[in-house]
Amino acid sequence: MTTGVDEVWLFIDEQGDVKFGARNSQHFALAAVATRSPGTITASLDAIRHREWPNGHVSRGQFHAHDDCPYIQRAVLDAMRGLPLLRCDVAALRKDTIDESVRSPALMYRTAARALLRRAIPGIAGEAQALVVVVAEWAPLAAPDAVLRAVLTESWPDRPALWATDLVVVRAPAAAHGGLQCADYAAWAAHRQRTGREPLWSRYIESAGRATANIVVPPDERDAGSSG
Repeated sequence: MTTGVDEVWLFIDEQGDVKFGARNSQHFALAAVATRSPGTITASLDAIRHREWPNGHVSRGQFHAHDDCPYIQRAVLDAMRGLPLLRCDVAALRKDTIDESVRSPALMYRTAARALLRRAIPGIAGEAQALVVVVAEWAPLAAPDAVLRAVLTESWPDRPALWATDLVVVRAPAAAHGGLQCADYAAWAAHRQRTGREPLWSRYIESAGRATANIVVPPDERDAGSSG
């Protein structure tokens, strides 16, 4: 358990699917946003929701970038520029280059999680003694929180664990916290930029001056098995 003092919160959501048909997504990605002020994030999104509900722009209890109208998309992205996010990271797997032996949802999730956390954690490791990870529920995988805990704490002789102090990892519905909805928007912005549709990542996420990483995982980093 953490004390609420000297802790960083990391919110993680996925983008894309894990199917391999012609109509499925080109990438599967995980996004993470880190903050010391999770309440500020939720309050900021709540302010948008309450302001726009009477205008007919909000049709459900949460924001979801892919389904929100353009007006709400821009409102959330504008808000994210000013939110107290320590960093934003996205790691994507290009699915047409993934070997058939590692195409299960669990192995794809683990591979993306390793690449994501190897970029996000060193940037916040010196910021706090405790880490609280909140991951969005994901239907193809019953316990994404267990996968993330394993990735964060596993170690080998030549590679220490990514996180060795106080750690809490929980899964929750995306509607449960504004931080998860910000992670969803970060994933969507990265996808729009990666596919050449709109430079949303550079315009709204990088432009705030915070630390970021938006990568397609290289083949030599796709170590979804048990070795490091």
